[in-house]
Amino acid sequence: MAPLDLSDNHRRSLSVTCRLVEKALIEIEDLLTRPPQQVLTSRVEATYEPAEKRRLLASVQKLQEQNHQMFEALSLVATTISDRQIVEANLSHLWVILQDSKPEHLKRFGALPQEIAREVDLHVQALLNTVSQLLALHTRQD
Repeated sequence: MAPLDLSDNHRRSLSVTCRLVEKALIEIEDLLTRPPQQVLTSRVEATYEPAEKRRLLASVQKLQEQNHQMFEALSLVATTISDRQIVEANLSHLWVILQDSKPEHLKRFGALPQEIAREVDLHVQALLNTVSQLLALHTRQD
Protein backbone atom coordinates (compact mmCIF):
# COMPACT_ATOMS: atom_id res chain seq x y z
CA MET A 1 0.00 0.00 0.00
CA ALA A 2 1.38 3.41 -0.97
CA PRO A 3 1.94 5.91 1.84
CA LEU A 4 -0.88 8.38 2.37
CA ASP A 5 -0.23 11.85 1.08
CA LEU A 6 -0.48 13.68 4.41
CA SER A 7 0.66 17.28 4.63
CA ASP A 8 3.64 17.97 6.87
CA ASN A 9 1.37 19.66 9.40
CA HIS A 10 -1.01 16.69 9.53
CA ARG A 11 1.89 14.25 9.75
CA ARG A 12 3.51 16.25 12.55
CA SER A 13 0.24 16.56 14.48
CA LEU A 14 -0.58 12.87 14.20
CA SER A 15 2.99 11.95 15.14
CA VAL A 16 2.62 14.00 18.32
CA THR A 17 -0.71 12.28 19.00
CA CYS A 18 0.97 8.87 18.74
CA ARG A 19 3.84 10.03 20.96
CA LEU A 20 1.46 11.27 23.65
CA VAL A 21 -0.62 8.08 23.47
CA GLU A 22 2.57 6.01 23.75
CA LYS A 23 3.83 8.05 26.71
CA ALA A 24 0.54 7.74 28.59
CA LEU A 25 0.34 3.99 27.95
CA ILE A 26 3.90 3.48 29.16
CA GLU A 27 3.05 5.38 32.33
CA ILE A 28 -0.08 3.27 32.89
CA GLU A 29 1.82 0.04 32.21
CA ASP A 30 4.59 1.04 34.62
CA LEU A 31 2.04 1.92 37.26
CA LEU A 32 0.32 -1.46 36.93
CA THR A 33 3.47 -3.61 36.73
CA ARG A 34 5.96 -1.99 39.10
CA PRO A 35 5.74 -1.19 42.77
CA PRO A 36 4.47 2.37 43.17
CA GLN A 37 7.29 4.87 43.39
CA GLN A 38 6.90 6.76 46.62
CA VAL A 39 8.38 10.22 46.34
CA LEU A 40 8.46 13.18 48.68
CA THR A 41 5.49 15.05 47.23
CA SER A 42 3.04 12.34 46.24
CA ARG A 43 1.99 8.84 47.13
CA VAL A 44 0.31 6.33 44.85
CA GLU A 45 -2.28 4.18 46.54
CA ALA A 46 -2.62 0.75 44.96
CA THR A 47 -6.34 0.05 44.54
CA TYR A 48 -6.53 -2.46 41.65
CA GLU A 49 -7.06 -6.14 42.31
CA PRO A 50 -4.70 -8.49 40.41
CA ALA A 51 -7.49 -9.57 38.01
CA GLU A 52 -8.31 -5.92 37.25
CA LYS A 53 -4.64 -5.21 36.55
CA ARG A 54 -4.46 -8.12 34.12
CA ARG A 55 -7.54 -6.87 32.23
CA LEU A 56 -6.22 -3.32 32.14
CA LEU A 57 -2.80 -4.46 30.96
CA ALA A 58 -4.41 -6.48 28.16
CA SER A 59 -6.30 -3.37 27.07
CA VAL A 60 -3.16 -1.24 27.31
CA GLN A 61 -1.33 -3.73 25.13
CA LYS A 62 -4.16 -3.58 22.58
CA LEU A 63 -3.99 0.23 22.57
CA GLN A 64 -0.22 0.08 22.12
CA GLU A 65 -0.64 -2.22 19.12
CA GLN A 66 -3.33 0.03 17.61
CA ASN A 67 -1.15 3.09 18.16
CA HIS A 68 1.77 1.29 16.49
CA GLN A 69 -0.46 0.29 13.56
CA MET A 70 -1.65 3.86 13.08
CA PHE A 71 1.91 5.17 13.24
CA GLU A 72 3.06 2.71 10.59
CA ALA A 73 -0.04 2.91 8.38
CA LEU A 74 0.11 6.68 8.17
CA SER A 75 3.90 6.69 7.65
CA LEU A 76 4.36 8.96 10.63
CA VAL A 77 7.80 10.03 11.77
CA ALA A 78 9.51 9.59 15.11
CA THR A 79 10.87 12.71 16.73
CA THR A 80 14.54 12.78 17.57
CA ILE A 81 15.34 14.87 20.60
CA SER A 82 18.63 15.00 22.42
CA ASP A 83 19.01 14.39 26.11
CA ARG A 84 20.36 17.95 26.32
CA GLN A 85 17.07 19.33 24.94
CA ILE A 86 15.10 17.34 27.52
CA VAL A 87 17.30 18.52 30.39
CA GLU A 88 17.19 22.14 29.24
CA ALA A 89 13.41 22.07 28.79
CA ASN A 90 12.90 20.62 32.26
CA LEU A 91 15.28 23.07 33.90
CA SER A 92 13.62 25.99 32.11
CA HIS A 93 10.22 24.72 33.20
CA LEU A 94 11.43 24.46 36.81
CA TRP A 95 12.78 28.01 36.66
CA VAL A 96 9.38 29.35 35.53
CA ILE A 97 7.51 27.39 38.22
CA LEU A 98 9.88 28.60 40.91
CA GLN A 99 9.68 32.22 39.74
CA ASP A 100 5.89 31.97 40.01
CA SER A 101 6.29 30.63 43.56
CA LYS A 102 8.10 33.69 44.88
CA PRO A 103 6.15 35.50 47.60
CA GLU A 104 5.44 38.54 45.41
CA HIS A 105 3.70 36.26 42.91
CA LEU A 106 1.81 34.33 45.59
CA LYS A 107 -0.07 37.50 46.55
CA ARG A 108 -2.70 36.58 43.97
CA PHE A 109 -3.77 33.87 46.45
CA GLY A 110 -3.95 36.30 49.34
CA ALA A 111 -1.47 38.18 51.48
CA LEU A 112 1.41 36.27 53.03
CA PRO A 113 2.54 37.41 56.46
CA GLN A 114 5.99 38.98 56.15
CA GLU A 115 7.73 36.34 58.29
CA ILE A 116 6.30 33.50 56.18
CA ALA A 117 7.07 35.38 52.96
CA ARG A 118 10.74 35.64 54.03
CA GLU A 119 10.88 31.91 54.78
CA VAL A 120 9.23 30.99 51.49
CA ASP A 121 11.55 33.34 49.62
CA LEU A 122 14.65 31.75 51.21
CA HIS A 123 13.62 28.28 50.06
CA VAL A 124 12.43 29.30 46.61
CA GLN A 125 15.51 31.44 46.03
CA ALA A 126 17.80 28.56 47.05
CA LEU A 127 16.03 26.32 44.54
CA LEU A 128 16.25 29.01 41.85
CA ASN A 129 19.97 29.48 42.50
CA THR A 130 20.60 25.76 42.07
CA VAL A 131 18.48 25.58 38.91
CA SER A 132 20.35 28.60 37.55
CA GLN A 133 23.68 26.88 38.30
CA LEU A 134 22.47 23.77 36.49
CA LEU A 135 21.36 25.85 33.52
CA ALA A 136 24.76 27.58 33.45
CA LEU A 137 26.54 24.21 33.54
CA HIS A 138 24.28 22.96 30.81
CA THR A 139 24.93 26.02 28.65
CA ARG A 140 28.72 25.68 29.05
CA GLN A 141 28.51 22.12 27.73
CA ASP A 142 26.87 23.20 24.45
